[in-house]
Amino acid sequence: MKKIQMSEQLLVHKIQFLYDVETQIEKALPKMIKKATDENLKAGLSTHLEETTTQRERLEKIFELLDENPKKAKSETIRALVLDSESALELIDDPTLMDMAIAGSARQVEHYEMALYLCAITDAEALGLDNVVQLLEETFQEEEATDEKLADMTEEIVTTTE
Repeated sequence: MKKIQMSEQLLVHKIQFLYDVETQIEKALPKMIKKATDENLKAGLSTHLEETTTQRERLEKIFELLDENPKKAKSETIRALVLDSESALELIDDPTLMDMAIAGSARQVEHYEMALYLCAITDAEALGLDNVVQLLEETFQEEEATDEKLADMTEEIVTTTE
């Protein structure tokens, strides 16, 4: 792997990292949707899957703007979060607990994504890449909204079981 020596290269590396994260989430969400029992949670995760595809495509647009080929930089963190989620779900039989665990795992991923997007936004701003900043901020806002929806869904799931 080539050494990063300029801030532009660091931004590209972060975009490659995000590209891997979005791709891994695209693979993981269908499994979560299949295991979820709460209809609102299923619908929310399905919507998020569609958003994730759009977000991956948005990253491909950023690669184009940066005159780079879409390429992934492997994120071990996203793989660990997905693995932790999958292993926890295998320990749960109760549908309500399953839905709570799924929503919680999805929120963990959202927080990780938000942190990554904020870092990339800061770098793109420093480089004066307004078009890239706009695309990254659009995704960040979607991630933030998804986190809020997941928090609300979790509260609803817990409330309906009390």
